[in-house]
Amino acid sequence: MSALSPAKSSPTRSAGLAFGYRGRVPDRVPRGVRFFAVIALWGATVPARAADPPGRLIGGTSTCPSPAAVRTEVELLVPRDQLNARLRASAGSGPIVEITDRGATFDVAAGSVREYRDEARDCAYRARVAAVFVALVIDPGAMQATRASPPPRQPRAVAPPAPPPEPTTLVSTVAEDPEPGSPQRARVRLALGVGIEGGVGADAHISQAGLGLRVVVGGGRWALAVGAMAMAPVETSIGGVAIRQWRVPADVSLRAQWAHQNSERSMLEPYAELGAAVALLRESGLDLASNATRTSAELGVRVAAGVHLTGVSRLSPFFELHGEVVPIPPAISALPRGVVGHTPLVWFGATAGAAWRMF
Repeated sequence: MSALSPAKSSPTRSAGLAFGYRGRVPDRVPRGVRFFAVIALWGATVPARAADPPGRLIGGTSTCPSPAAVRTEVELLVPRDQLNARLRASAGSGPIVEITDRGATFDVAAGSVREYRDEARDCAYRARVAAVFVALVIDPGAMQATRASPPPRQPRAVAPPAPPPEPTTLVSTVAEDPEPGSPQRARVRLALGVGIEGGVGADAHISQAGLGLRVVVGGGRWALAVGAMAMAPVETSIGGVAIRQWRVPADVSLRAQWAHQNSERSMLEPYAELGAAVALLRESGLDLASNATRTSAELGVRVAAGVHLTGVSRLSPFFELHGEVVPIPPAISALPRGVVGHTPLVWFGATAGAAWRMF
């Protein structure tokens, strides 16, 4: 009996072991249920997340605006769960919204096609405009206060205007031109004056007066002077014969001129001239049986010296002394005596007046 005791005890131990295993099963079942529940929930959310790829909702080849930029703006207007619901309701595999860039315009196709114009090609502005239209199509109820018209354009930052350029100081290339407000030398001068002349010769002494006009061209050291005088007719005597004489002298001279600054507002311009002179003479006898009028010409050499008092005004007074030498004076003849004498050999005189600085 003692030998069989161990054998009888084996079923009892086996039963005890089986009872012990069945006692631990209830503890392991809740843990396994929780594990499979988590796996199931994770599997359910993965399709939901994968159901919203970026290209499903908005697509197209547009670069301004890009589909990604429009999607970002749409998510600011419509909650993500409503976007996912719209995607799940769509049976097609392509994008719901198509964006097409046409340069100055762009199209948004979401069931219907809406064209917008934006010649400035502001891509951010275009993305906001397209997002409003897409939001109205996807969820009109959430956008009751929003219109399909383009939102107001955000003002662009305007750069401040560039400062004006610094004024450029121009340097005069004419060294002789003084500053404004100071006396200026004339390049062209027109002079008008009153003159007196006296003629001296072996047969005659004549005095006369008249008006003179003179033009001087040149503002440097040298200038050209051309002038003429109209003397009033005078009655005189040549060789004891009473005659009436009218004389008109003219000359072309080369002028040498200088400038001496007298003050800030005035300067002296002395000058000297040398040139050729010609004079037109008309004489008629007074006590002769024949009072015929005779015309002749004098040819001579003229010299002159004068000065201009130049100020800030264009007008400047002047004074001049001049003389003329006639190598061959014309002869005066009267019938029946014949030649009674000659006109003066030397003429000298003075002129005073005002000169106008033209340039």
